[in-house]
Amino acid sequence: MNSNPEEENMTPTPRNINSTITLTSEQVKSIDALLRHHDIKYWDVRLELLDHIVTKVEDLMNDGQSFDTALLEAHRNFGNGTKRVWNTHIGQSLYVDGSGYQKFMKRRTRRIQREFFRRWWQSCQAFYGRWSGWLITLFYGLLAYYLSVNKENVTAPVKIIVFLIFMLPVGMSFFYGIKYRRFMVKKKSIYLDQFFSRLLFPFLLIINPVVLFLKPDQLNVLSKQQYLWITSILLALWAVYVIIGNNVYKDALKRYSDLYQKTVNL
Repeated sequence: MNSNPEEENMTPTPRNINSTITLTSEQVKSIDALLRHHDIKYWDVRLELLDHIVTKVEDLMNDGQSFDTALLEAHRNFGNGTKRVWNTHIGQSLYVDGSGYQKFMKRRTRRIQREFFRRWWQSCQAFYGRWSGWLITLFYGLLAYYLSVNKENVTAPVKIIVFLIFMLPVGMSFFYGIKYRRFMVKKKSIYLDQFFSRLLFPFLLIINPVVLFLKPDQLNVLSKQQYLWITSILLALWAVYVIIGNNVYKDALKRYSDLYQKTVNL
């Protein structure tokens, strides 16, 4: 393994199932316990890190090293210290220093943030490359406009149905979370954090100010008709924005699920 893990392609890919596997499930779980001890809090980042360490340890063991010696070398390759007493040879431990893992997690977190936007843009192009994408946008826009124009006459059940339709993409993210719950329960995910932060960002910084401050009865900037059209378009675009972000999140879960299956059932 290169001493600088960031120089490698860190996009998670399933390990080669044709390679010689020498680690037992218990050994892999002990490596995962080591990463947990060093507070690698995001399960998706930890899975990537675990996969790289396991691969490195297996390579070293295939060269004749014992598991403990191979793990110690892999641990050092990430820039972690092992000496219990600084600048001496008195004892060595994997649990003394995890600063290399923390640096990896910070680098990978920044890279995932950039990667999320890149994947979102690719998904957006694919979404509007089909007629269904334009029809979905039109549907949400007309639905928002209908509700805005007829809000005084629309019954409560209809309002609830419209609200649920707008929240359907968000609900799908929880569905995917339940589907992949075996490795998500009570664990933080950098992709999930990105999904919800980017879900709220346009609503809080764009849509909410327009809805609150550009009302015709507060400012004379827009007519009532213009205000309704603009808010309807913004709500429709927000719904599509969430749908596309949800697709990115779903694809990330699938990739990490494959990596999870190829590594160990943690």
